[in-house]
Order: sequence, then structure tokens, then C-alpha cells
Amino acid sequence: MKLESGTRLGPYLVEEPIGAGGMGEVYRARDTRLDRTVAIKVLPSHLSEDPDLKARFDREAKTISSLQHPNICALFDVGHEEGTDFLVMEHLEGESLAARLSSGPLTPDEVLRFGRQITAALDAAHRQGVVHRDLKPGNIMLTRSGVKLLDFGLAKTAEGGALSDSSLTSVATLTGRPTGGEPLTQEGSILGTFQYMAPEQLEGREADVRSDIFSLGVVLYEMCTGRKAFHGESHASLIASIMTATPDPISSVTPMAPPALDRVIRSCLEKDPEERLQTVHDVGLQLKWIEEGGSEVAGVPRSIASRRRSRERLAWILAAVAGLVAVALGVLEMRRPEPPAPETMRFEIRAPRGVADFGSPRISPDGRHIAFDGTDTTGTTSLWVRSLDAIQARRLEGTEGCGRPIWSDDSRHIAFFVDDKLKRIPLEGGPTLTLCAFPNGSDGTWAGDTILFDGSTGDSINAVPAGGGTPTGATNLDRASGANSDGWPFFLPDGQHFLYIVYFDNAPSEIHVARLGSFDTRFLTQGDSRVEYVEPGYLVYEKGGTLLAQPFDADKAEITGDAFPLTEGIGTGVFGLAHFSGSRTGTLIHASSQSNEFALTWFDRRGDEIEQIPGTADYNDPTLSPDGRRLAVELSRDGEAGTDLWILDLVRGTRSRFTFDNEMNCCPVWSPDGKSVYFSSRTTTTGWGVRIRDAGGARRAETVFAPGPPFVLSDITPDGKTLLAYAGTGITGMDLVDRPVDDPESETRVLADLPGFTGDGRISPDGRYVIFTSAESGQDEVFLATYPDLEGRWQISVGGGNEPAFRGDGRELYYLSLDDRLMAVDLDTANGNVQIGLPHALFRPRYANVRMRNRYLPTPDGERFLFVSFQSDVQIPPLTVVLDWAADLRNR
Repeated sequence: MKLESGTRLGPYLVEEPIGAGGMGEVYRARDTRLDRTVAIKVLPSHLSEDPDLKARFDREAKTISSLQHPNICALFDVGHEEGTDFLVMEHLEGESLAARLSSGPLTPDEVLRFGRQITAALDAAHRQGVVHRDLKPGNIMLTRSGVKLLDFGLAKTAEGGALSDSSLTSVATLTGRPTGGEPLTQEGSILGTFQYMAPEQLEGREADVRSDIFSLGVVLYEMCTGRKAFHGESHASLIASIMTATPDPISSVTPMAPPALDRVIRSCLEKDPEERLQTVHDVGLQLKWIEEGGSEVAGVPRSIASRRRSRERLAWILAAVAGLVAVALGVLEMRRPEPPAPETMRFEIRAPRGVADFGSPRISPDGRHIAFDGTDTTGTTSLWVRSLDAIQARRLEGTEGCGRPIWSDDSRHIAFFVDDKLKRIPLEGGPTLTLCAFPNGSDGTWAGDTILFDGSTGDSINAVPAGGGTPTGATNLDRASGANSDGWPFFLPDGQHFLYIVYFDNAPSEIHVARLGSFDTRFLTQGDSRVEYVEPGYLVYEKGGTLLAQPFDADKAEITGDAFPLTEGIGTGVFGLAHFSGSRTGTLIHASSQSNEFALTWFDRRGDEIEQIPGTADYNDPTLSPDGRRLAVELSRDGEAGTDLWILDLVRGTRSRFTFDNEMNCCPVWSPDGKSVYFSSRTTTTGWGVRIRDAGGARRAETVFAPGPPFVLSDITPDGKTLLAYAGTGITGMDLVDRPVDDPESETRVLADLPGFTGDGRISPDGRYVIFTSAESGQDEVFLATYPDLEGRWQISVGGGNEPAFRGDGRELYYLSLDDRLMAVDLDTANGNVQIGLPHALFRPRYANVRMRNRYLPTPDGERFLFVSFQSDVQIPPLTVVLDWAADLRNR
């Protein structure tokens, strides 16, 4: 059954057919969620009923999903719609190698370049235990970005093997591109396309990686000559040719082809698998050697050889003259003065066009690329990569909503957290691979087969295999010493020892060193930020707004000298974030201090912008007064550490500073009568506490209760007697807690055991319910529970959500969906009978997709919403790149 234009398969809108094969059709379609073009491969319903064919289709999906390589066509999704199974693939613009060969052979340079890319793709598959078994020109696409290998429908995996050969009625390809001629496979016989099959496949023996190497040789031969390597007028004669014949040398058809290439192809085409090159990686190395000029040593085309003999005598004469010249040049070289020592060089990189927030730059270990998480003016955060030899940065598709980047030590992959899952993506782009789930996972480091990462307050450092698995503890948080969390791991060069930061309730943070497989830890020094080991042998970290370098012996894991300043005013953030990074090649990058310029914008329920509050600033944690006339908000201090609270009069259009000290003041909460503001306060020496001040500023701030573990204020009960917060309790990390206002000696009370709790606690207007976010199911979801016992619980969001809020009368809830829509849900709790409506989208707002409380605030009547939003004309300070940064040390 053919699909008509406009047919929907889940979220995919079919546009037009682009090919057909014996086991499926391929259509160009539009992914309506991400607004991108995809290719959909369909297995018709009458074939889905055949269990063997259905199993083969499912196997292709599993096979492709395990392969991530820039030269392998990416699988985006799988689905089933009204009896039709389908794969959603990367849409490729270009032509197949078969189509290209219809116009003649390729040039030797093209053969080598494309051949290396094909071998790279096969090598990636073979390393995953996948044998293609149907390599041919029709399964190779030539695109602008290079070769793309298609069709793993006949692939064999090491884990599950292939389907029984006798279970298939034909071997028509699954690429959706017609193959010239009929498929030559007969029922109950062989898998593959005869023209490109290895002798052992024709004999019905088990195929392995060497079978792919034979097929590769046939393809390379055809690329060089424009002719098939083997010929036959019938199936029998073609099989006989493959089993016994030796193709003519490629030089007999293409005289300028390097003889070394002929030898590589002949080695691939050996009848006995034991006589062939044994790995496709070796084939790739041979092609690389030829491409880089090795063929000039190994041999030259026959048409040139005779001319060389006639020039040999002249060559001897020239060699003698060259020897005398070399002696003379050597004498001059000895007299030449020493070249000047290398000097440090600096230059700046600007944020890409359309990026409104440019943070957390990380340079690759080889010093060639810079990755960062950039947020555009629509509030979408993605990974961006800028090569140092490129003019522009490029966004990595499929990383939307990501956290900060984590480089692999070979600089070929980047890991990142998104939706409480750790994922990885190739540097060149492609499908992502989920490695593990971990609520509030954040920053990490990658060496060899291990990734270390941290979490939220209360978490230790965790380790997970780079190929995916279950996280295990790598450090043991010492709560008895007052430590409340471990963070910011960084591997030392040996890939076994690592640096990390230990945070304390009432003491400065410390830099420690530990080793994989051991919970022993050793103190190195104090520091305010994340730390890296940067060649040629220094710890680099931030303290008091200054980037420091301290001599360090990585082999002994010991500090060997005093720290000295590198630069002032680097970009920093809360909880140890500092925007710098170093490579193994002596390159250091750092960002300047910056304030995110946000706007406060009012929207109505339809998403229409009503007005914007004049002025922009680095607004954070805004909170509306009960009457909706004033706004308490957190702002950074200009050029100083810490934050202050300000009060914005939304009616008069004025702004007044509310706190005046050297502490970090945040998380304002209005008293129910609007006369006072409670807020969290923290110092580096005394820890966290809660204070209160008259909203009009008539009295100084007073302490509500003594400092202690992290205490992030979230709400206050309608009677004004109890504060709600999410806090570090020393039990499970961050918990939903409350604490009486009028009893400073009372203990913080954990409301209930909430596995996966991620914050956002809000009390209902009647004080009987609380809403919060939990990732217990694997992704953030909004829940409603009875307060204060939390015994009755109901899930509010569907398909993920966070940042919930009540309407003033408690009869409607709001939250932000994971795809950035403002959702509304009707709520009826009359007589204790909870009735919850279906979530429906109000609009997709433009808001700041950065970590903060209260990125939106509803008015009490729910008719307007105040969003903290990015500005399209925001100016972001540039990133400074320092080449050979250690050269400056000679002058110290």
C-alpha cells in the first residue's frame, strides 16, 4: 500500500515517495515536532504479518541504533501506526554511488577519499560486533558531508546473530533505492546481492568481517574502473566467476591508478578469507598511506616507469649537486642565531549569531575544538562546537535542553546531561546514545572507558561506563566532617586519579584528589571553583574572582609550588562554576565576567506580548507580591561576588535595593500580607540561613533561624506560620522540608520520602495541598500531594513537566512542559475529592532557559504571566583563547 502525501505516521507528515525496494518504501517526511526533514522507511502491513520479515525489520532498527558514526546514516525513531511499522532516518541529499558510477569511474583521489570513509563506517560497525553483509554501491550515498553507509537490514550482530537464512524469501534491499536487476537470491539460500558477495557467503558458510572486506574490494574495483569485478550471463556463471576468476588489474583500465591501490584491492578479493586483509581498519590504513603519498614508494603506474629509467643517470648527478648544497646550507644553519622562544598569543571568539547566553566553554583535549552550551533567544539550549580553524560555530542537532559539555579524552565525542539522562554524541554530529539515568546529574569528566559526574547538593561523585551502564559511587561523601556534596570531577592524565571539590556547610570548599576504585581522598588546597589539570603541569582554578595556576606533579598528585594569578574577572557562577578550560596542547580558554541581560515581559493567556517592564538586568528568582504590584528579584553585584535582592514597583516603575551586605541573598518569598519578604542567605564561612525584612525597607534584615545546610526557600503557608523549602538535610541530598517561622530552635522537618525529588515546592492557596517536581519515573513530572502529610499524591503533568504554580483561587495549575510550552490544568478539590483535568497548552513562551526559580509568574486571576525572557540584541562578552599560555611563565 502506497502512502499518499499528507499521511501522518505519528508526528511525521509524509510529503512524497523517494524510492522503493522489495521489502519497503521510502518517503520524504516532515517531523512536525522538530520541524526537520526526515526519511521514513515503511514496512507494509501485509509484510508485518510475516513474523520473520517483521523480526528482520526490527533487527535493522536495533542494529542501526547501536551505530553512531558520521559516515553511517542515522536512525532517529521507530514507530507503528495502524498496522504499519516504520523507521525514521536521517534524510540525505545526494546520490548513491551506484548512480554516480553509471556515468563512469571515479578519479583515484575520489576512490581514496570515499574509500577511507567507507572503511571508517564499516570499522565502526565491526567494533560494535555488526557485520553488514550487503555492501554495494546502492547502499552507499555520496553527500556534501561525505559518504553515508545505508541498509543494515541484512546485518549480523554479535549479540543476537542474524535471522535464519532459510527464513527469507528474497534479499531485496531495505534502503528504498531500487537495485539494478532482480535480486539474485533464491528462497532458502543466501543473503546479500550476488554481484558483491564473498565466496564463503555463496557457499552458505557463516559471514564475518572478512566477508565485508571482500565486498569492499568489489566496490573499490568498480569505483576505480567503472566495471563490475565479476561477470556472468546467468546466476550459475556469475557464481563461478566469483568463486574462481581473478579480475583484471585496475591499471589495465585506469593506467594512472596507483599500483599500491591495485594490491590493496587484490588482497581484499582473495578467495580464502584467511588470505585477505583481516580487518577493515587495516584496509583504511592502507588507503590513507596511499592517499598521503605512500604509493610513490610502493610503486608507480606502468606508463611512468619507463620514463623513470631514462632519467636515473640525471638523478644521480642532481643528487651529488644536492649533497654539496646540503653541506653548504648546514654550515649556514649552524651560524644562524637561535629562533626566538615561542610567545603566548591571545585572540577572542564571539558568540554565534542568535545565541543569547554563552556559557561553560570546554576545549577538546587535542586543543582543536571548543564546545559550549548556548541558549538562543527562543530559550532553547543546545551544544555548539567551534573549531579553532573555522569562522563559525555549529550547533549539534539532537542536544536541545542540554547541560554543560563533557569531552571524551580522544576528542571524538561529547557527553552531556538532558532530562536527567547522561547522553553522548559524536563530534561530527549524529544520533545520541543514552548512557544512564541520574536525577539532577550535571558536570563530568571522561577518560578511557569511564565517565565521572556529579549531581545536586548531597550527592557524591558517580562513575558510569562510557558505553552505558549503571552509575556507581566514586567518592564517599564525608558528612561527619560537615561536607554536604562532592562536585566538579576532573581526570588527571593517568585516567585513574581525579580532582574534585568538596563543599561544606560552614567552611570553605576544598580541592581533593582521589583514585578510581578507592574511596580514599586527599586534601590539596582550598578553592572556590571547579579545577582542571592543565599542561605543562598546573592546577587551574578560581578563587575570589581570580583565575589561579598552581604547579602540580601529576604523577605524584602533589602540589609543588605556590599559586599565582593568570587573569582577573573570569566568568563564574554559583556552586563552583567557572568558565575556563585547558587542553593537552597548551591552549587555555576563559570567558569574561558577564551579566545575563534579561527582560521581564508580560504575556496574556494566548501568548500575546502585552508589555515589557522597562530596562534589562540579570534578573533571577523573581517573586510577585500577593497584590501583584511589586516584584522581589535577585541581582548580581556589579564587579563583586554575591547577589542582592531588589524590589521593583511595577506600578510606579521604580527599582530599590533591598539588601546591603556581602552575602549571597536569594530566593525571596513574600509574607501572605505582603508586608515582609523572607529570603535565603549564605556566606562562605557560616553557611545558609533564612532572614526577613520589612518590604518597605524600614527595618534592617533579621535572622529567622541560624545558618546551616543549604536551604532554598520556595513558599510560605497561607497563615504565614511555616516556610516551605528544598534543603540539604544530610539524609538523601535535597528534600522537601518545612520549618516554623516563630520557633528559631525548631528542627527542619522532612515532609516525606520523595524519591527523585527535584524541587519546585508550592503550597495551595487553601494550605491543604503542595505541588512539586519529581524525576522518580525517569523524567521530571509535576505531582500534587496533601499537605503536610503528603499521603495522597496525584500526577499532574503528562509527558514531563516542571516549575508548577497555582492560580490565586487554587482551581487551576500551571507548569512548563519539557518541550517548552506553558501548560494549564483544571483542579477541583472541593470536599477533599481531588479531580484533575487534562493538561492543555496555553502557548509556547520566549523565556530564559537557564537554571533559576520562577522563570514565570502567573497573576492571581491567571490572565497574565510574567516571564524572564532573553533579548535578541543582548551582547555577550567574548571568549578569550590563549595559545601556549605557559610561555608567559618565563617572565614571572
